[in-house]
Amino acid sequence: MSQNDSRNSGSVDAQLAELQRNYILKLDQKIKDILSVWQSVQNSPQPTDDIYNLHRTVHSVAGTSAILNFMEVSRICSSIELLLLPILKAETYEENTLSQIGIHMNELNTLRENHTYSATPINLEG
Repeated sequence: MSQNDSRNSGSVDAQLAELQRNYILKLDQKIKDILSVWQSVQNSPQPTDDIYNLHRTVHSVAGTSAILNFMEVSRICSSIELLLLPILKAETYEENTLSQIGIHMNELNTLRENHTYSATPINLEG
């Protein structure tokens, strides 16, 4: 790797670290949004639209968190997303599925309350 390539990758690494820092600042609100939609799902007699909103929100957070190495947040959101997929396809759900989703929601809420978001640095140099 030339010195110029090394400088460019260091600059990119610094930009990625800045993206991680900025994402942490927004993560509380993103998780609050997920929890809010989850509350709507639980309170609605026909939660189909809320389920779609929940899936879209969880999918977005799972993907961005994975890209930025917030692996615990990504893991939890991906787990919720997997539980939502059969509901979206069948537009029906079982109480057991909702209770499993609730467990993951509690995990997300615990991360949010404790501010225990962690990400490994993204290092393109090697």
